[in-house]
Amino acid sequence: MLIKPGAVRTMTLSLLGNPVSSTSVSAGQFERQSFTLFGESSTAVGTQPTTAPPPGTASNSERNAERLSIPCTANMCTPFVRVVPPLLDFGSVDVGTLKSLYLRVENLSQVAATVQCKLESKVITCTRAPITIAPQQSVSVRVDSYPRRVNARYRKQIIVRNIHNRLNDSVVEVRSTHVDRRRVAFHNLFYQTLVPANEQNFVDFGLVPLNARSLRRVNLRNVCRCPLAIEVAADAADAGAFSAYTVVPQRDGSGRLTDAACQVARRLPLLERQAAMHSNIEKFKERTAGATVPEAAALPPRSSLCPVAVAPVPRTAGLTLQPD
Repeated sequence: MLIKPGAVRTMTLSLLGNPVSSTSVSAGQFERQSFTLFGESSTAVGTQPTTAPPPGTASNSERNAERLSIPCTANMCTPFVRVVPPLLDFGSVDVGTLKSLYLRVENLSQVAATVQCKLESKVITCTRAPITIAPQQSVSVRVDSYPRRVNARYRKQIIVRNIHNRLNDSVVEVRSTHVDRRRVAFHNLFYQTLVPANEQNFVDFGLVPLNARSLRRVNLRNVCRCPLAIEVAADAADAGAFSAYTVVPQRDGSGRLTDAACQVARRLPLLERQAAMHSNIEKFKERTAGATVPEAAALPPRSSLCPVAVAPVPRTAGLTLQPD
């Protein structure tokens, strides 16, 4: 490297330490290491000779060379993580239902650690993006199981990689038993659920404020060649939080609009505005942390939002699907 008079050149040094064993006394702790950098410098005078010097004699640059030694110290630490539990047992999971468990990844070292989960499965899902864990801290990783078919002995492995210390990679075993107590596979032979246009067996309501009504529409498609009668009901544990509704018929046998359909057309815009205002008021209450809401913004009781746009069925709803 040639440095001109008055010029400044910057050199970048890269230090790559060797990872220590997890059984070492200094594992996960800063360890002070010392080393020395050696260099040579010489003054460039005139031009280089066109012919090589005779054997046994030193050149001008060698005679003017100055040797440098730069002492260096560095605090080095190898990141170590621990994953608990080493076994995730989901137990019995119904086909078409979602069940979640959590892994806890602990950083046992005095330096930040970066981990990444790797797995190949259509049933088990978790975040695969790199996760940075602060020193002496831990994070929770959510693992979801969504079985698609019956499997009495499902096994899978999740590899938790320590990006900066691959000797510290961990393997988590996943076990579950996929059952079909609700006979989802049998029901799929007769009809399909579309939410709103994608075929899936669950409905995602997203973020819903407390004491606010949220509606989602589920379309049922008859895949049989004959009419199909279906009864829709919520689980006993969720019967008070969910209600099933059926769409009001728009026209009667003669092709004219029914009275219920006319009433829906008149009151549906008002109900939509009331539901939006109710949701905004609940969000405003959360932001103001107990601030009172003016009486002018108060809404009618929740029962007033009772199904004008749709016919109410508090617990169950009976549907008749015509062949597609």
